[in-house]
Amino acid sequence: MNRPLLNPTATQPVGAKPRPHVRGRTFDAATEAIFRQRRIERALPTIRFGCIGASIIFAAFFLRDRYLAPDRESITLTIRLVVCGFFLLLVPVTQIAGFHRLIPYFVPFASAFASACVSLICTLLPSGFDIGIGGPLLVIMAAPAVSPTAMSAIVMCLLGVAIPNLAMLATGQPWLTVFSTNHYLVMGGALSMGIAILLERDARRAFSLEVELETAATTDPLTGVFNRRRFLDLAEAEVARARRYGHALSVIMFDLDHFKQINDRHGHHGGDQVLRVFPSRIDKHLRRNDTLGRLGGEEFAIVLPETDRGAAVAAAERVRAAIAAATIPVGSTAVALTLSAGCAELAPDDPDFDALLRRADAALYRAKRAGRNRVELG
Repeated sequence: MNRPLLNPTATQPVGAKPRPHVRGRTFDAATEAIFRQRRIERALPTIRFGCIGASIIFAAFFLRDRYLAPDRESITLTIRLVVCGFFLLLVPVTQIAGFHRLIPYFVPFASAFASACVSLICTLLPSGFDIGIGGPLLVIMAAPAVSPTAMSAIVMCLLGVAIPNLAMLATGQPWLTVFSTNHYLVMGGALSMGIAILLERDARRAFSLEVELETAATTDPLTGVFNRRRFLDLAEAEVARARRYGHALSVIMFDLDHFKQINDRHGHHGGDQVLRVFPSRIDKHLRRNDTLGRLGGEEFAIVLPETDRGAAVAAAERVRAAIAAATIPVGSTAVALTLSAGCAELAPDDPDFDALLRRADAALYRAKRAGRNRVELG
């Protein structure tokens, strides 16, 4: 069933997807996936800035070697210029639609490319190492800081150290070259990993607050399902999708029968307990793409995408029969419960979801007048 991102108060319905939750900065699997996806999407401006910064650094050291080190091998200057152009070219590439999906692969690739170029420069320099190699090393160690996760940053830092060292060992560079290069690599890597860890910690803290605010704005605090406003927004989106692709769409409205008597007999706490448990009792009879919301009081509604009126009536009957056959514990007693339901299928002349909901509401009213504990089609 389509559910809110976070539901801190309601009981997890049987058969539902694991409900995301946040405890401090520790997320469950579902929330972790959402956190990483949002962080990847928001990393684009930082990555663009990093590409521009890398280009500037390589250009600065290219100019330094070109004019202050005239004996520099021309091939190393060419490599620096190529890398500068590579990072500059990546800036417009990051603006391509859907590029954020490539970020987990793009950042390691860019870092590995810079590492390979630095390794090549190290093997071509007459002395193996000089201050001119510091700029490219800074780029290698800065890249992990914009990685979407601290773990990927650590892996990238390790690769950034390993690739140049393997190149230097393979070409027999003197120990002074290896030591000088690793001085930059290790110090820069430690700094980059520290920055990445701090950035992820702050991002998790901000995401926790974001989830709490989003939940408060979209979730009914008692039942944990979507509140009326969020449910109607999602329903309108489903209507637009159904019309775009020519699919059927239906809605079911539920109303708990004689709910006032439950409140009178067991108090409002007992009524709240019934409302709190109710979604978990109907959840296993719904699909993952069905959307359940509380419209107010004891009224609930379900949007069923790609469902015609016959299938909607069948689904409502399953829910009605399941509720009628079970009881809900309230304190030391068990409350028997029934519900009435009204179903309606989206029609071509329905101007919006509100029109569809009114027809389902009219069918629900007929079910109430006909004796309750029944399903009517609108």
